[in-house]
Amino acid sequence: MAVPDRAFAIIGRPLIRFERVASTMDVAARLAALGSPEGTIVEADLQTAGRGRGGRRWDAPAGSALMVSIILRPGVPAARLVSMSLLAGLAVANVAEAITSQPATIKWPNDVLIDGRKVAGILLHSRTMGDSPNACLILGIGINVRVTLATRAINATSLDEAAGDRVCIEDVRHRLMVELGAVYRAFTGGDLTPAWAELNDRLAYRDREVTIVDGERALRGMVTGLGESGELLLRRPDGVIQSIVSGELVRGPRPVAS
Repeated sequence: MAVPDRAFAIIGRPLIRFERVASTMDVAARLAALGSPEGTIVEADLQTAGRGRGGRRWDAPAGSALMVSIILRPGVPAARLVSMSLLAGLAVANVAEAITSQPATIKWPNDVLIDGRKVAGILLHSRTMGDSPNACLILGIGINVRVTLATRAINATSLDEAAGDRVCIEDVRHRLMVELGAVYRAFTGGDLTPAWAELNDRLAYRDREVTIVDGERALRGMVTGLGESGELLLRRPDGVIQSIVSGELVRGPRPVAS
């Protein structure tokens, strides 16, 4: 069945901007509950309680990052929902590479890297469970645009630093909406085969040994690629390929409390 071109157009309409909010994710969730249309984007110059994966704080000085949360109502089976995080990462990586002319990779499950350093993060929340066509996703994206003390402190990077020039945040937003529209079109009913191939090409640490930490458990192995649902494929020391659906990827061995 043909997929309507509306998927390209809805992302970013309407655009609701704030100078300061606690969290764009929280604002977008409230708007979604009130019936705001699919594609609504909430943007803030400053978040006072921004958070990333695992509830970690996302701190960025005012005007230093593109921080947006987007309301999506994809109407797809629940098992497919989690792949939107990786597809959003692909969109961000395409934007970062186009702007900086530097290779961008995707660190499973939700970070974008340039030269091995984090330039962006993705956060995905679902407001409903099951296969309801009314399921709503809140997609949060934070992209470091300016060089700040905070990015240097955690050895992250920014688009400015990677490009060697000052980048226009409005241009980043525009390019991101276009790229998100393209991946969202595939996500809601198109052919995901080309996107999965590109994701595998951009996968950080492929053919390298990593540790996956999930709670108090740690699993070591070599990254071999991504599965069809976005799971990480890891070759264990015994040669068995294991599908990883949750956890944090870290380079090399990492002690974990028992």
